[in-house]
Amino acid sequence: MSALRIKGKQDPKVPYRVLNWRDYNRGLVKRGDLCLWIEDGIEDRWYSVETPNRRGRRDKYSDAAIECVLVLKSLFGLPLRQTTGLLASLFKLSGLDLEVPDYSRISRRQGRLSPSIKLPKGIRSKPIHLVLDGTGLKVFGEGEWKVREHGAGKRRTWRKLHLAIDAGSGQILTALLTQRDTHDAEPAPDIIRSLVKQGYDIKDFRGDGAYDAHRVFLTCLQHGIKAIIPSREGAILSSEKYENAMDNTWPRDEIVKRIREIGKGGWKTESGYFKRSLVEMAIYRYKRTFGDRLSARNLENQRVEVALRASMLNKMIKTAKPKTEKRIK
Repeated sequence: MSALRIKGKQDPKVPYRVLNWRDYNRGLVKRGDLCLWIEDGIEDRWYSVETPNRRGRRDKYSDAAIECVLVLKSLFGLPLRQTTGLLASLFKLSGLDLEVPDYSRISRRQGRLSPSIKLPKGIRSKPIHLVLDGTGLKVFGEGEWKVREHGAGKRRTWRKLHLAIDAGSGQILTALLTQRDTHDAEPAPDIIRSLVKQGYDIKDFRGDGAYDAHRVFLTCLQHGIKAIIPSREGAILSSEKYENAMDNTWPRDEIVKRIREIGKGGWKTESGYFKRSLVEMAIYRYKRTFGDRLSARNLENQRVEVALRASMLNKMIKTAKPKTEKRIK
């Protein structure tokens, strides 16, 4: 948790302690259980029975089979060849008479999948406190040590991952992958509209200063969502910029006025802005679990990769989530 700076004074960091350590520890161990990641009844859905909506013969393996291989690949950080070997040995030990798709077939099929991020039941019926942030994921490029010592090479390619989470449950609602030069605020309106269309009851939206954009505030206003976004340095009221502006009824104007009155640190405390740090924790969990690099090479496969990983993180946090409280000295 980051320290707050209010009126020139810096508050010390508040330590927390885990209250359910025993259950949390068991859950962390369970995350490595293969039975958790291979769904029950997968043998009945391993081969495809659907008629293709394209020319050519029917796929031999179902989408569930391809997803199963890709989940194990991301979970254990294995290349596709080793993942198929792992799954073949599991089927042999389990006595299942199932064939494992070839690694080249999996790579071709990956981009055709349309995985939805799996969420706990009933989450749409609860109020959502939406938090959004972006981070970079490497595709090509050297390690950080080489860049620091010898400079960056020419072949450095990145993608930008936009994660939207519910601050209450910690569940990832959206994992959108875009080109590296996409500004954080660009996909935010589409993400908000998509979640509203899916039936989520979004109460408020939190984002850092990068989301201080007219289109973000307008989208929140249209859907009755409270925008909790800090204004940038030197921000002015609408009436100070436009002669025919409304009498400071624009939601951003209220934030600018309040920051002028009590300072940015005071406004962040008053508005509950610091819940935004939860999305940074989600980004940390993503990179700590799967690394900061994408294994797929084309954008379609990469989008499927991050969607599956987001579903896996949701399953992990459902399996083991710490309950904490402030430690009183």
